[in-house]
Amino acid sequence: MFKVPINLRDYVERGIKPTAVRGLNAFKNELNILLNLNHKNIISLIGYGIDPPVLVYEYGELTLRDLMNRGISEAECIKLASSIAEALRFIHSRGIVHGDLKPENILFTRDSI
Repeated sequence: MFKVPINLRDYVERGIKPTAVRGLNAFKNELNILLNLNHKNIISLIGYGIDPPVLVYEYGELTLRDLMNRGISEAECIKLASSIAEALRFIHSRGIVHGDLKPENILFTRDSI
């Protein structure tokens, strides 16, 4: 799975390399933040590319939206909500705000659910 920072996504999807220094600096800042995020409830960054700017994450097989559509028990819901809250507490304690938190952006590996 490839994830591209939202502020560069339309450049990469259109095959245009960003030339604005501000855009590349934002990418490098996000990269530095992600390289230092190590938490059991946060999918790991496993690689990156600068030209074009691409972030490569550990494979997330399911999204929260997938689980919601499938249907989950009350106990599973409580477990997932607790895991998500723990991950958010971790990033917030480091002064990081996700900025695009929604069910489609909450990823799970098979081992994590």
